[in-house]
Amino acid sequence: MFFSISHALERKRKELNQMSANAPLTSEETLHHSKQLDHFINHYQHQKKSNLNVDGSIEGSTFILKLKGQLDLNTTELFTDYIETMKHKFKKVSELSIDLGELHFFDTSGIHSLIVLLIEARDHNISINEINTTKTSFEVLNLMGMPDILHKMNCGTIKPN
Repeated sequence: MFFSISHALERKRKELNQMSANAPLTSEETLHHSKQLDHFINHYQHQKKSNLNVDGSIEGSTFILKLKGQLDLNTTELFTDYIETMKHKFKKVSELSIDLGELHFFDTSGIHSLIVLLIEARDHNISINEINTTKTSFEVLNLMGMPDILHKMNCGTIKPN
């Protein structure tokens, strides 16, 4: 599935229009869709300003990876470069914990880089302890089929905070 900002923006706009036709403009669901649309509009307008902060640490036998910002076409190379520089530490760990709680945006290239990381971890016999994310990000990942992909790869589960 191809996920682009413009496609998501248009889909959210249509959802909001449908929602507002069937529910009051002040309903929780309409407000939720409106906030998501605002997020996509804001990101669409500032998409050239993507940034990503990657922080990794080892606690015991667990490699903890925290992503903050946007994981998209503009920042994926930064993420994959970071993983390449950390591969030598994979021999020292048996579990991977990924925190996406402060990841505000991702696209298919970002999802692809996460899947590559999960495959790399699996190939090094590293179990995926957990993948934490926000409720909104979880909804998008769920829509994209990530929980099913992780289950088929035997690579852990995604949990919204």
